[in-house]
Amino acid sequence: MIELRWRDVSIVLPGDIGRDVEAEIGGQFEPARLRVLKVARHGSASSSSERWLSQLRPTIAVVSAGRNNPFGHPAPAVLARYESVGAAMYRTDRDGGISIDTDGADLVVHTVNGGSTVYSEVGVGC
Repeated sequence: MIELRWRDVSIVLPGDIGRDVEAEIGGQFEPARLRVLKVARHGSASSSSERWLSQLRPTIAVVSAGRNNPFGHPAPAVLARYESVGAAMYRTDRDGGISIDTDGADLVVHTVNGGSTVYSEVGVGC
């Protein structure tokens, strides 16, 4: 698990952790005005617990999953949990390649299939 932090922006790369590890480390994160969370385990139902998401409060969630993958990732229940905390979802199976730029105050998310979205102190705009 790695957290990259620059000024008001936190990017959390949890790797392949499941709910047991989420429970151990979730309370260790400092609040962040903008947080990007790479969704663990391609959106498998064995991760992204409600507790973990309520502790991290991601602004943006990025799922890396192949289109029409045989595992059904990301799981609908996982997507619903991210939606319940208000995270904007970006998915490689739907959006293609995803990149994120930040200056430590604002974020810009670029997708191959959908253009760019800006996340800033004043909200979200296109």
